[in-house]
Amino acid sequence: MMRDVPGQKRSEHFGRTHKPFQPLLGSDFGGVDEVEAKTRGFLARGIAVSAIAAIATTGAYALPTGNVTPLMTTWAVVGPIVGAMVTYYFGPQRYDAG
Repeated sequence: MMRDVPGQKRSEHFGRTHKPFQPLLGSDFGGVDEVEAKTRGFLARGIAVSAIAAIATTGAYALPTGNVTPLMTTWAVVGPIVGAMVTYYFGPQRYDAG
């Protein structure tokens, strides 16, 4: 048993009904839609920057050498990906989905 000592504060956490540092789940991060939109934006920017870097690199190689095969191969890989991104972000907007 603990006695009250003059000049010393007694611990107050024994009478509490809640924890002093209880986290509030979900209130600081926004909704799932916001997180998904940020993730999509981050990935789209990363893919776009990577595609631009690959095309610029192979173009810089093809310009002095005259060998355009690496540039054509890069476009064959990157072209459909960039086309899908452009279609997704700038394509027709449908509002009848639900």
